Amino acid sequence: MVQSKLGDNEIVEDLGIITKTDKNAYIQKTVKLPNKPDSLYIFFVDRDNNPKYSLKVVKEEVYDASKDLYDINGWYNIYYKGYYFRYDPFCGAGEGNIRELELDKQYEYKWREEPYLLFSLTGMNGKKLFIQLEENKNIELYYSTSMEDILTYNGRRAYDNPYSYNCETDVVYFMLRPGYYDYSSDEHKATGKIKFLDYEDAISGCLQIKKSLLASDGKIYASGSTWDETSDSILYCFDPALGKKTIIQDFGDYNSIGNISEIEEGFLYVAHGSNISKVNISTKAVSNFVQDLPIRPKEIVDYKYNLLFVSGKGNNSSSDYICLVSKTDGSFKNVDSYKFENNPSFFDIHCGSAHNVEYDADDDIFFYNTLGSPQDICFLKILNPNQANPTYYTEDSQYHTEHDISNPTRIFIKESANHYQIISGAGELFNIDLTELDKGNINIKNGTDYTDYVAAIKDWCVYEDNLVRPYDDCYITQDYIYYLQISESKTIVEKSSKADPLNVIQSEEYTNEKGISFYKLGNKLYLLSNDTRSIIGARNLPIYLHEITF
Repeated sequence: MVQSKLGDNEIVEDLGIITKTDKNAYIQKTVKLPNKPDSLYIFFVDRDNNPKYSLKVVKEEVYDASKDLYDINGWYNIYYKGYYFRYDPFCGAGEGNIRELELDKQYEYKWREEPYLLFSLTGMNGKKLFIQLEENKNIELYYSTSMEDILTYNGRRAYDNPYSYNCETDVVYFMLRPGYYDYSSDEHKATGKIKFLDYEDAISGCLQIKKSLLASDGKIYASGSTWDETSDSILYCFDPALGKKTIIQDFGDYNSIGNISEIEEGFLYVAHGSNISKVNISTKAVSNFVQDLPIRPKEIVDYKYNLLFVSGKGNNSSSDYICLVSKTDGSFKNVDSYKFENNPSFFDIHCGSAHNVEYDADDDIFFYNTLGSPQDICFLKILNPNQANPTYYTEDSQYHTEHDISNPTRIFIKESANHYQIISGAGELFNIDLTELDKGNINIKNGTDYTDYVAAIKDWCVYEDNLVRPYDDCYITQDYIYYLQISESKTIVEKSSKADPLNVIQSEEYTNEKGISFYKLGNKLYLLSNDTRSIIGARNLPIYLHEITF
């Protein structure tokens, strides 16, 4: 029995009876109501007079106000429940409930209010759609170029999510419907959200940010890809003021961007593959700077004598090496790795994996951390950068893998002319005393015994126990530390006092986002992040710039 009711109990009219032989039957009724209700339902009642399913059917377009009449029409099918070899009825709205689809609009599916969402789409012939289902629970999507096939449940089912559809006709129909028709348990209820996107428009908006830099023009330059999340060969410019993203250059296959640095104001140095290009920020013109380096640069640091310090893995080696590159003409020379002048038997095994390199010009010393085995914080000094074959010496801390020096590692404050503090991503904090490095005569190349020197500077790096918190990125102000915590589906920003960095004062959660980095624009702090939701292999459609207001 099919009945129309006001609410759960008041029967308005018996609409008809459906039996096995009535499969695909069509019922059309005009119902007289005592007044215009807030809601009208069609109920399917089984042979034992138990309501099995309801459909809310009040639609303004089918209401005749002058007569208080509703036209209720739709196709009513028989659903086969294989458990008990019984047929139970289910229904879908008729032609009057097909709505014109709006692209890039999210529709929410609520099974108790509108069990079937019906759409028609016109004007997309020859184009491709992306269809995204989010928070999907027991939802099935069907499509057809025939309205009758959709209304009689003969459309084709879409099995993938996200799903693509090639429009080859002027009109196409879509139906969102439950995957279960037994609503005796919340476990079977169907809910979710759906959005239809123009393929070309969607793909042009995709961006997986890997590395990013806030440049002097107030714009963010980032490496990324529109497709493969493991690739980042495209250099983008993101204008926070306009929310606009443009492509500067795609450096092509096997040329993932390893570093973006603004060494000179107004010019970016972009390492890609074994090359470095130079980008004019004003004109966005890209020029070759240095090609065919023997390494694939990951770190580029401004150095003295108009040179760049460039480190990265060797092209044919798993070890890292150092090059000094002239900012004038792009010429380069290798630093003689693992060689200590006047002590050729000494091989430093740690400098081959330099990460997060920082250069202190006052003391002419580099700091970096190692991520392999052993993990450590190290310093490095290049002895003779103007010679044809520069050499260096380097030394690690006294702890040597006793602590987690995981990325990222920040030299986050220089407390005084001779004092640094370093915090690793695991929350390990170290104090660096530059005066210790002067002990035993720092000018080692003039004959100081290396063994004596290492013994003399033992306390140059001192671990401070339990003073900070782990982070994926952090930003330090005069009074506060902002921590970035990233998980699979959300990002959390936490604020702590520098005086008490373990205590969280305030926090903010961003769902479906992966944080990339903090930026200070003017006197405001911002968080740059990716969207974590997928679309046919092209991850992270939008990128976000959130002002941190706490």
